[in-house]
Amino acid sequence: MISNKRIVVYFFVLLIAVWFFKITINDGNSMAPTLFSGQVCLVVKCVEPLPGDIVYAYDNEGVGVCKRLAWYTKNGEMFLIGDNAKNSLDSRHLGPVPMSAYIGKVAFCP
Repeated sequence: MISNKRIVVYFFVLLIAVWFFKITINDGNSMAPTLFSGQVCLVVKCVEPLPGDIVYAYDNEGVGVCKRLAWYTKNGEMFLIGDNAKNSLDSRHLGPVPMSAYIGKVAFCP
């Protein structure tokens, strides 16, 4: 039988996991050879991204994407690009992405 104390601990662990982490599946090869289509990625929320980091954000069309943060614009928006420039639909085509669209930094992709 599971004790009430253990249930409370499980609840808080689950709450922390949902609040600070997201698991996503990379779709497409715009980040190849760094990430490939179908690759599972762990995203850490509440982390300020730096240029060069791979981030998970919603693009200007509302689609969740994994892209590399190239730089911040003067307006504080993110300019996101794919590592596979020939096959990447990114800020070069869709424009910069507002910080409000940022979800988290891609931390681990086995």
